[in-house]
Amino acid sequence: MRFIGECSLKAVPPVNREAVRVLYAIDEWIKDYQPDWRFAFEVAMGGFIKTPYAPDDPRQKRAFNSYSGKRVDFLLINRRGQPVLVVEYNGSGHDLSGDADARMEVKRLALQKAGIPLLEIPERMGKLDIFAALSEKIGVLEPEKRTG
Repeated sequence: MRFIGECSLKAVPPVNREAVRVLYAIDEWIKDYQPDWRFAFEVAMGGFIKTPYAPDDPRQKRAFNSYSGKRVDFLLINRRGQPVLVVEYNGSGHDLSGDADARMEVKRLALQKAGIPLLEIPERMGKLDIFAALSEKIGVLEPEKRTG
């Protein structure tokens, strides 16, 4: 608490300007096509992907530590709260750090192993194209995942 008290803090937008377009497109798409669904942004992967509990297996802990702190841009859930889709926006700030590709590969592998589809949105994709990409990606889900 002392350290926080000694510093000045300021509120900043949690989503960059480019990604706000994607955020509102996802929100509109959900309202129109999956009104029982909800979504969140900047979600730590450790909050929705787990490794099996195996205290004697250090591989499980290492695997969890590899992805748990990584954040996805957008997580869509069905009405039971089950994750149904992750959306990553690959905008202009996506590759600013040297390890961006490696971080994205970790995300892709963890999502694939957990059975959660990933939709990657390229920079400057328009709203209607985002709608089409979401609909196409969701169309391949089993009906029980879609309706929850």
